[in-house]
Parts: sequence; structure tokens; C-alpha cells
Amino acid sequence: MRNTGWQAREGNGFDLSSFELDWEKKEAICPEDKKSASWKETTRDGRPAVRVRFSRYDCRPCPSRDLCIRCESSPPFRDLTVRSREHYGAMRLTRELGLGPDRARYSGREGIEGTIARAVKTCGARRARYVGLGKVHLQHLLGAAALNCLRVGEWLAGQQRGARRRSPFSKLMAGPATA
Repeated sequence: MRNTGWQAREGNGFDLSSFELDWEKKEAICPEDKKSASWKETTRDGRPAVRVRFSRYDCRPCPSRDLCIRCESSPPFRDLTVRSREHYGAMRLTRELGLGPDRARYSGREGIEGTIARAVKTCGARRARYVGLGKVHLQHLLGAAALNCLRVGEWLAGQQRGARRRSPFSKLMAGPATA
């Protein structure tokens, strides 16, 4: 899962990974070594979560306040919402191992996913039309050959590869000139 807070997006603030969570004591410690004021177990989107708040008396005079909260935000304190302990642990491990949304690492997989999606759409690759391993294997080989022929034809016609599909709603909003 991606860390979507503005601190993570801008890369210069204290995002969720900067805070230390002590699940046994039910408290969080900020990067400036201040302890949380409240720890409340709640639900978010129907799933268990924990809402952690820090005291405004700790956050207001903090020298790192601009890295933690936005000055124009309504609450003058840091407020964190974390999924359950198991979910949070899995997310943290995923981020530490670098399995998050790293585009360079998954660029090959994106190409494979696109090929599979196209095979499903054009050749009906999700369902076998025939009974028996030999016939199903032949169906897969013929589908792969058909995809290759389509790609060669597109290449010879000069069509661009990888053009993203536009949703009907975005075409509608763009107007008749660009649809």
C-alpha cells in the first residue's frame, strides 16, 4: 500500500513511518520524542483501525511543526489513523523491503499484465473452448500467434503502443472536439 499523506508525497515531512507505535502501551512517539495524548480503537471503512492524537500543547511550540502538520490545517495537532496491528506491520514490512509502488521495479510486470489483459479481451484467453490438455494448449498457442500478428500489423501501420484507454466519462467531459 502506498503512503498517501502529503508528507510522503513531498518527501520532506514526517509521514506515518516516522512515528514509532508501541502497541502494548497503546501510545505513539513522534520524531521529536513526544508521546501521544490519546489512542482510540475505532473502525475505518468497516475495518478495525486505531486513531492516535498528539497534544496541541506539544505540537504548537514544536520546532518541526512544518514537517509534521500544515499550518493552515484546522486542528493544531498531529492526528494519525492506522489500520490494525497486523495490517500496519505488513504495510511497514512491504515498504521496508521496497515492494511498494516502485515503477522501475515493476515496469516489466506492467507489460506482462497488459499482454494478458489484451489476450483476455481479444482472444478470450480466460476460458478454454475445448476439452483436453492438448486442445487447450493449441488454443493458447493460436491466441499468442494472433496477438503477435495484431502487434505486427499495428507496428506496420505506425500505431502507437501503450496508449491509455480513456473512460467514457472523461471523453464526455472533454467534449465533442477531443472525443
